Amino acid sequence: MWQAETCDGVQIVTWRPATSGAEVRWDELSAALPSRAAAAVVDISAIRLITSESLAAIVGAVRRVQLVGGRVAFARPTPLVGQIVRSMRLDRMVPLYDTVEAAVATLR
Repeated sequence: MWQAETCDGVQIVTWRPATSGAEVRWDELSAALPSRAAAAVVDISAIRLITSESLAAIVGAVRRVQLVGGRVAFARPTPLVGQIVRSMRLDRMVPLYDTVEAAVATLR
């Protein structure tokens, strides 16, 4: 499940699987992100793979935030997920940061 908290006015959304190896529910990401203009960091450290099927849900969730003037960044990708995000050019839409703190500092 996606869990949200706020730090310095930036919403931090983190995937917390209910069980080990639970499939990421990308369709639920949209509901976890802010619905009004705001900044959000998606901590993807627990994500092991982003598939092409996930891409549509990610893009839809991010665009919904951006359409109301919000900004979104990804933080703490694993090397594989970071490589996938860059190869899909998703980092042009959602910047990647090594830490949540760096992403929050940029979005404040």
